[in-house]
Amino acid sequence: MAPTKNMDRIEWFLEKATEIGLSKLSFLSCDHNERKHINLDRLHKIAVSAMKQSKRFYLPEITDLEPFNHFVQANPNGYIGHCYEGPKQDMHQLQDRAVFLIGPEGDFSVAEVALAQKHGYQAIKMSDFRLRTETAALLAVAQLAQLNS
Repeated sequence: MAPTKNMDRIEWFLEKATEIGLSKLSFLSCDHNERKHINLDRLHKIAVSAMKQSKRFYLPEITDLEPFNHFVQANPNGYIGHCYEGPKQDMHQLQDRAVFLIGPEGDFSVAEVALAQKHGYQAIKMSDFRLRTETAALLAVAQLAQLNS
């Protein structure tokens, strides 16, 4: 997930996603990012609190900002949600728990989408409407968590 400009939105997402069953959150440094720093200590505390409150026994791994191109090369074959036109798989047709890329406010760049698809990422239609970054990320977590139940 690309971090949002407002840190409160990231914290809200992490809390809710941890309750749902997020296993790992990696922050992506994308072409359109506005945030350049993440307070990992604070996010870890929020995740621990959400884990305890929801009685989950798994603390999600949280990783610092990583350049988009490095991330997709190291983690091929996943899903990507973006707002560009083109063929997309329906959200309800997901079959595997895999990496799901969610872009920054302003979306991924065209080059980033092309790079992800070159590395085996499938474009996913998440909604008929434009979603905020944290809303799209929570939708992805919820849909992937359904595959485990």
